Amino acid sequence: MLLEFDADQRLWQETVRDAVAKQCPPKLVRSIAEDGVDPSPLWKTYVDAGWTELTDPENAVELAIVLEELGRATDPTPFLATLTQFAPLAGDRFDSQQAGTAVYGGVTAHRDADGWVLYGTAHHVLDGDRAERLAVVTDAGVFVIDAGEAVVRRSPVFDPVLHIAEVSFDGVHVPDTERVHVDAERAYHVALTGMAITTVGACQRILDLVLEGAAGRRVVAVVIIGVYVQVQSRLASRRKCQRRHKSFICVIMRVKDWIHFDLRFARVRICDAIIPVRDIIVANV
Repeated sequence: MLLEFDADQRLWQETVRDAVAKQCPPKLVRSIAEDGVDPSPLWKTYVDAGWTELTDPENAVELAIVLEELGRATDPTPFLATLTQFAPLAGDRFDSQQAGTAVYGGVTAHRDADGWVLYGTAHHVLDGDRAERLAVVTDAGVFVIDAGEAVVRRSPVFDPVLHIAEVSFDGVHVPDTERVHVDAERAYHVALTGMAITTVGACQRILDLVLEGAAGRRVVAVVIIGVYVQVQSRLASRRKCQRRHKSFICVIMRVKDWIHFDLRFARVRICDAIIPVRDIIVANV
């Protein structure tokens, strides 16, 4: 038997989906991507709704639902980086009003008389160019600092909505009070799991679009009708598979003791729900 969301969680899912449809419609995402419209008002909507406060393990299922729905909508804000990358590293330094991200790899920390000095460059930092706070992971620990301390350059990528940046530190002095003691490896796996859940939502939207497109071609010719039936059958199978993996999301998000749960295994299972839509289109169109 598949595990499903309970009534309260289904209501939360419907509430989030309705809110995202209203506040983050495709037209807004397109204007941000093509016309450079500022997504800050949308981010403030999430803050005002309390979504950026879903950092407690007790709210893990609710956060997962929000991540999936934002993935469906191609969310153009730094929500994913803030809640799944920065927050797990920042701990009690996390401020729900500020956007943040994690800097993994490429940076070293050296002791000096006043604390620590950061050197190095991290590549492919999600939302590094628009985060207000950075959680910098080094061998000496994790340092939570203002983003203005680093030199940031946005990197060109294929998706105009996606913000990827190069973050550099050239002798940045950090006091010892800015160092936090957290399980960085654990936080890393939480971040990747959040990315996988978001991608599940994006793939669900792709599936919906493929099915709608196939349905629209039924009237073209008898051959297309046959293609539609075949695509519909394959998509139905994929939807069943994806529902199974969504149920698995429910399971892992309900685990209270994340320290003893292998998120690497969880992430692999969730990634199975990332549908190879390209194969369906190539085979049937």
